[in-house]
Formats: sequence, C-alpha cells, structure tokens
Amino acid sequence: MQQLGAFFNAVGGVLWLDQEAIKALQSEPNGLSVALWILLLATVSDVIGNSPVLFINRMRPGRLALAFGIETVLSLIRLAVWMLSLWALLLLANRGAVDFERVVLVIGIGYAPMLLSFLVIIPTAGPFIGRVLDAWTLVTVTASVAVAVGVSPWEALPAVVVAALVILVVRRTSDRVSVAVLGPLSRKLSGVDLMSRTRRLDPQLVMGGREGSG
Repeated sequence: MQQLGAFFNAVGGVLWLDQEAIKALQSEPNGLSVALWILLLATVSDVIGNSPVLFINRMRPGRLALAFGIETVLSLIRLAVWMLSLWALLLLANRGAVDFERVVLVIGIGYAPMLLSFLVIIPTAGPFIGRVLDAWTLVTVTASVAVAVGVSPWEALPAVVVAALVILVVRRTSDRVSVAVLGPLSRKLSGVDLMSRTRRLDPQLVMGGREGSG
C-alpha cells in the first residue's frame, strides 16, 4: 500500500507539471520501473477506453480477455515504435550520446495523463476527452524532456514537435501494416476486428470516403 501511494503521488506530481516531482522521479533508482508501469497501465486504460465494441458483442469471458490481450499487445507495439523513433532522432541529433533506457524513463513519466484514457469510453464526451488527454500528454512529455535536459519547456518543445512529425509518418506506415496483417488474425482469435479503429484513423482512407472499409 505504501508503494502504491508513492506511485500515485509521483503520478500526481507529473500531472500537475511539478518540475521538482518530475526531477525527483527521473533521479530515483526505481524511476524506470515507475515509468514502465505508467506505460503499461496507460496502455491498458487506452484499450478499455477505445474498445466498447467488445462489451457490445457480449463475448464470453475467455474470448473477451483474449481480445483485450491482443489489443494491449498491439498498443504496446505502437508505443514502442513511438519511443524507438524518438530515440533514433535523438541519436542522430546527439551523435549517439543517448541511452534508450533514459528515453523510456523520460517518455514514460510524461505519458502519465494517458492513465485516464479509460474515460474516453464515456458516450458523447469521449472524443473531447481523448483530445484533451492527447494535448495534456504532449505538455507533460515536453515538461519531462525539459527537466531531463535542463532547459525550459519552450526550449524543449521544438525537438518534441519534430519528433512527433517523424513519428506520425512511422506510425501511419506501421499501422497500415498492422491493419493488413493483424486485423484478420484478431478476427480469427477474438471474433472482432481489433484493428478497425486504427483503419478509421488513417487520414487517406477517411478523406477518400472509405472509412472502416475492408
């Protein structure tokens, strides 16, 4: 219970953009473990928030658990691509002087707002909540990066924005591969196309009037 309380206190400090709390968390020996727990729990929360169709279909408990497991793994893969892309960008900018564990630590801490992404499941308000959480996460990631490199958030923002643009390109490519390869697999294993939301988010498909097709 004491460790759980410490975890929520640390998360609260990040959510409130407390630079001292963020710095302390980045300096603690268990900081990486906290960051990894944030990433894992935030991913599960995001899966819950974006998977109401699993409840509507009234799946058996075993198949429902399998569907959540598959979607969680897919979301973790996308998150790994996000961090690897940022790491690669930092390696190029700093000529190899960046540790991947440090990137995971900094990004994991900044990912704290996504712990609330289960709220996206709320009818009507869900899309708005999702946009707020995305913006909040950008702010907290920027604050975490700023603390890590010892600059102001405004000085850290350009690097984060550039990284985000690169990541969008990588993510779109990886998501289209995931739709083609993992969509049929998820239908076979769970009876539901867990990649349907990813397909609907493809800008080209939406603009072409083929949202959700295939």
